[in-house]
Amino acid sequence: MQTFEQRRQLRHALIVMAARRHRPGTGSSVAWLKETGVGAVMNVPNFDFVGAPWCVVGAVAANAYMSPRQTADLDIAILARDRPQVHRALQGKGFRHVQELNIPGSAWAAPAGGNVDVLEMSQPWAADAMLKAESGRIAGVPLMPLVYLVLMKLEASRSIDVGDLSRMLALATEQQLAEIRQLVGHWMPNDIEDLEQLLALGRAELEP
Repeated sequence: MQTFEQRRQLRHALIVMAARRHRPGTGSSVAWLKETGVGAVMNVPNFDFVGAPWCVVGAVAANAYMSPRQTADLDIAILARDRPQVHRALQGKGFRHVQELNIPGSAWAAPAGGNVDVLEMSQPWAADAMLKAESGRIAGVPLMPLVYLVLMKLEASRSIDVGDLSRMLALATEQQLAEIRQLVGHWMPNDIEDLEQLLALGRAELEP
């Protein structure tokens, strides 16, 4: 498993490569790129039965803040301390534990079909993120707020996360960007430069 520093170096290399190869526009419809997939949140099952804070993360959450990409995955996040309670609740509803993930969390098979990954968060900002997700539910679903989803994807730093970050940041409002810069500056100060480059790449993609 890669260390965070290794993931950061990979992310930076991907950003540098993208910037070097950048040309205005992408061949995609600019109008489409400016649309979000927030409507898909309405199809997310309700996990309130776990009796602990939870929220939608991963691709479904990202799609709410950018032009949607195809995904069959559902990821939810919980606080790491609630793992035993959440596991008991899932088993009580007929979910089957499939395996532990390479990151803190586990994969589950739903009784009606499909899978859900349950990510366990222990970052110092995790509880605040959950609280804000709960208070800002969309269609009854707690969705990871953009600012904290950016932190999560900067931490993960897979190639798909880099793409998601550039598109989410490009559609963010100035107020959202101010909040993102503030929190990234506080929790991940060494990643501010990458954040600004990702924003620039995302905005360039919207050029006709």
